[in-house]
Amino acid sequence: MRYAERQALTILSTDVKEFGGRAANVPILVAPQDVIGGAVRSAVARLETMAFDPAESGPGWRSAL
Repeated sequence: MRYAERQALTILSTDVKEFGGRAANVPILVAPQDVIGGAVRSAVARLETMAFDPAESGPGWRSAL
C-alpha cells in the first residue's frame, strides 16, 4: 500500500478481506477471482478515465466489472 501511494499507482487485487474496506490515498480495484482478464482490462481502462481525489471520494462498490 505504501509503495502504491508513493508511486501514485492503482492497486488491483482479488483479496476482498485485505483491501475491501481499506482507506487509501490511491484507487483500489478488488476483482472477484473468477473474472477473466478481458473484463479486468476493460474495468481498468474505464477507471483510468475517472478522476480520483481521496479527500472527496469515499469507497465505491460496483456489482459488476
